[in-house]
Amino acid sequence: MLTNSSQEMSTARMPTAHHSRQRVLRILLYIFLVVFTLLYMMPLFSAVVASLRTQDDISLNGFWSIPEEFTFQNYPEAWVRRPGQPIFAE
Repeated sequence: MLTNSSQEMSTARMPTAHHSRQRVLRILLYIFLVVFTLLYMMPLFSAVVASLRTQDDISLNGFWSIPEEFTFQNYPEAWVRRPGQPIFAE
């Protein structure tokens, strides 16, 4: 036989409709935040990936393709290039 205090404890642990609704809304919020974060970070990701690819690789395979190889040659080349000189002048 349950005492009055143990009955209160067992009913306090049962999820209510309010708690279930809050949980669903919280999950939807987290899904929205993750999707928004991924979309927000897409330009940074594409800039980093494009900076590690050669111009020929981007021209042949397209901007959003998976790179065939990564190269860091673009960084020293950009560092020594004169300011104001067009990057794609060649």
